[in-house]
This record gives sequence, C-alpha cells and structure tokens, in this order.
Amino acid sequence: MVVAPTASALERLAASELIAYLARIYPAERFTLADRQPSNGSSIVFSRMSGPPESFAISAANGTANIASSDARGALFAVYTLLEKLGCGFYLSYETTPSPSQGPVRFEEWNLKDSPIFRDRIVFNWHNFLSSASAWEFEDWQRYIDGAVRMRFNDLMVHAYGNNPMF
Repeated sequence: MVVAPTASALERLAASELIAYLARIYPAERFTLADRQPSNGSSIVFSRMSGPPESFAISAANGTANIASSDARGALFAVYTLLEKLGCGFYLSYETTPSPSQGPVRFEEWNLKDSPIFRDRIVFNWHNFLSSASAWEFEDWQRYIDGAVRMRFNDLMVHAYGNNPMF
C-alpha cells in the first residue's frame, strides 16, 4: 500500500482501512504501508486526480492498482466502494466480510469510478426514546459515525428536544 509522504491523516486512514479489510479477506497475503512503490511485487498506490469533490477512479494493470481521488474523502470512499465490490457489506448496525480467500489478491476487476450525485449525503437518527441514540455512550456514537462513513454519508443530522438526555 503506497501513500505519499505528504498524505493527510484521512488518506492514511483510507490506506489502513484497506490494509485491515484485505488482511481479513486474504489472510495468506501480507499488506504493509509504504511511502514509495516497491521495486518488485504487487502494489496498491493512492494518488490524486482532478474532478468533483469526493470522486475517485480505481484502475489496475500489470500488478499495480491505482486508487486516484480528487481529495482525501474521495480516497476513503474509494476504499469502501472497493471493499463492497470485494464482498464486504456496510450497514449502520453491523458489517459483513466475505469468507477468507485462499487465493492471491487479483486486481483484474478493480476498475471502478464514482462521483457523488449529491454534495450532501446526510444520515439522520431519530432520538426520542431511551433505547435510541439518546442513551448512547461516546463509543456508540463512534461506531455509528464510522458505519455512516463506510456507507459514504458525509454529514450527520441530530434532532433533540431540551428534555432529551443527550441535549
């Protein structure tokens, strides 16, 4: 996994997420993070491209996959889109991963591109009963927000009345 030395924290998160999930899907493979392309072997390279915010293109050729994005969020959304193509499922309450593969990682089908139709993609959770987010702890909010990002939401709406515990 190759990211530029100047990569943002969000781009590094994208690379580390891809490493973590690929390690689950392909347990026999070894995935590491580097700041330059290796002289031999396969690699996944994060790069930049021009385009609308949060857009990306993933292509593969000759043992190298390229994840090009217009910005850091685009890199993160590219990773989650790719993982869905590889069989992962991301939902607000849980996630799924495919059964581990015994074969090597194959880049042949890693040809994807996307550009959001809507700039704002908002997730909204209604909070008016104690078994809902009204009574969540910090870790519950973290899981919820992480799940929303994996589903490529980019904003969170919260609605609470003054008598709500989270208010």
